[in-house]
Amino acid sequence: MPASASNCLRFAACVSLAAIFCLLASGCAPETRVVRYKPWFAGLPGAEGNAKAIEPNRQATYLDMPEDQIVQEEPDGIVKLHARNGRHLMIHIYNALAEEQRDIFTQQILSSRTKQEFLARGKDPAEAFDMLLAMEDDVIDLFNAMPFAERTPGLFVEHRGDKIQRIRVSGLQAQHMKLVGMDMVMERGEYRLVWFVPSGVK
Repeated sequence: MPASASNCLRFAACVSLAAIFCLLASGCAPETRVVRYKPWFAGLPGAEGNAKAIEPNRQATYLDMPEDQIVQEEPDGIVKLHARNGRHLMIHIYNALAEEQRDIFTQQILSSRTKQEFLARGKDPAEAFDMLLAMEDDVIDLFNAMPFAERTPGLFVEHRGDKIQRIRVSGLQAQHMKLVGMDMVMERGEYRLVWFVPSGVK
């Protein structure tokens, strides 16, 4: 699927006023800064995103990191991705595919256990990105069916053991989809992709 300007990750830097004052006044070391981006589902009907995805009257937690902060640039120029929930992870997967960010996908999106499985079979874990790129349309179909990931109304979330969570679409909505779910796992405080669930898999 061609990546449009409105869907791509945008690297327009944003530095807080406090950081600017600090740099001008005292010449202190630069701090981590937020990198602006636009989620793939921005503008879709019913997909408002960010804090709007949090249920009313529920206090925000560690898992509710604002979406305009999930992509940050470290002082050394390295981009750091944060994925505190399934929606964050979906944003990162989509943007990596749209921007063909093979290294970022392999290093910060793919789970350690999936990398180990590739290595155990004598394959480069980066091949996982190429596999997903080949089925990009199916990934987007799945994401469109669950725009809020585990918080999408009517969605089934399964705990598969070994800390793996499966977000699955079911019923009539899933009948004509090639991918019906996504497995993810928390690693060092961030969700990482285990893999996608094909249609027909229990």
